[in-house]
Amino acid sequence: MHHGEHQKSAGKYRVFSGFVDDPRCGGIGKNTHFLSRKNRVYVYTNTRVIRNFGLSVYYILDTKIVEYKHMPYFNLSKLKVINILIFIGIILLVITASIFFDLNKNRKFSNPQYKHIHIQQILTLPHEGYAHSLVTVGNYIYMVTLTSPGKVIKVDMNNIQHYQIAQLPQDSGAGIVYIKSLDKLYAVSGGRNMCIDEIAPSTLSSRVILCIDTYKNDDLPAITSDGSYLYVITTTKPALVYKINPNTMKEEKRLALINELSYGHAINYHDGYIFATGENKNGWIVKIDDKKFQYTYKMFPSEVAYPTNEFTITGKYAYVGFENNSGILFQIDINTLAIKKIYTGIEERTYDTYYDGDKIYSLFTGHPGMILTFNPNDLEMNEYKLPYDAPNKIRRIGSSFLITSWSQPLTLIKIIFEAN
Repeated sequence: MHHGEHQKSAGKYRVFSGFVDDPRCGGIGKNTHFLSRKNRVYVYTNTRVIRNFGLSVYYILDTKIVEYKHMPYFNLSKLKVINILIFIGIILLVITASIFFDLNKNRKFSNPQYKHIHIQQILTLPHEGYAHSLVTVGNYIYMVTLTSPGKVIKVDMNNIQHYQIAQLPQDSGAGIVYIKSLDKLYAVSGGRNMCIDEIAPSTLSSRVILCIDTYKNDDLPAITSDGSYLYVITTTKPALVYKINPNTMKEEKRLALINELSYGHAINYHDGYIFATGENKNGWIVKIDDKKFQYTYKMFPSEVAYPTNEFTITGKYAYVGFENNSGILFQIDINTLAIKKIYTGIEERTYDTYYDGDKIYSLFTGHPGMILTFNPNDLEMNEYKLPYDAPNKIRRIGSSFLITSWSQPLTLIKIIFEAN
């Protein structure tokens, strides 16, 4: 670094730009930005240029620290100092904006506020684990476990200490739904054969009604219903979608999606259409007409990956979370499949996104785990801390919610939220 007249440090950061030839700085060369404080020089040795709002912004990827016995004098014009300070201001502005703004719509989100929950009951099942899907029926919540053997667990929401457990005919209970007209639960399990188990809600007795050889390893199929038929998507390549009649126990339709739409992971039904997401590449969503079995789809952009195994639909939108620590949720128009990004600022995995008719609830892993709630109309957000790290599923009955853990032993907590 060019040495000139020595001067004492004022103890404040000074910003410089120019040519650096001190070997301790790695021979960086021209147009290097660095900060100095006292007798240390902080040199940005690796930067990446991105573009936001039409401007070039530098992200600092690495620094080197060079110490001097005396701080060297830098002959630098005031104009260069001002320009560098402007760049730093832009970086801080972009980082702040990326947390609280939806850059696609320039929509402002309120700063999430930390609030409290009241824990009413805790239940630990030491020999059970990994509840992968659950459904509410009356005052009960039914869940299936992704274990070998698979289990179905029935929990009374009046008192969660009252529960029943039964073994499924197949391993790995991946999903569960209820058909009211038949008063039956239907669970899907994976493996070489994708199988459907019919379960009596009162006794938990079960039987296999259908097995389909997918000719591939199908670990985590997902299931939904329109109230009459069952719809299943497989985790194969390509993903397969089945329409199954539970009365006749027969497959009525089968749809093989294109290869790009592989590894289906979640499925939902809404107003004459089947919606499903999958994990190929960064993920995707497909919309299928339930009569014609014709479909449209959209691939997800690169900043997300691994859409979680359950998503929720309101009247106009689907809300999808991701398991890649992006902290991003998608609000997807169910008519056009247009995507809006919601930046939550919680850079953890999302395991569930649930709509109770009033608010959206998203569960995030972390230390501790967290619940993010927001109104789908104005996206007003609140955050709640949980007593464990891996919340997996959430459902509401009355004013109380049941939350499961992604762990073994399986932990269930019954909570109510603090009034706003």
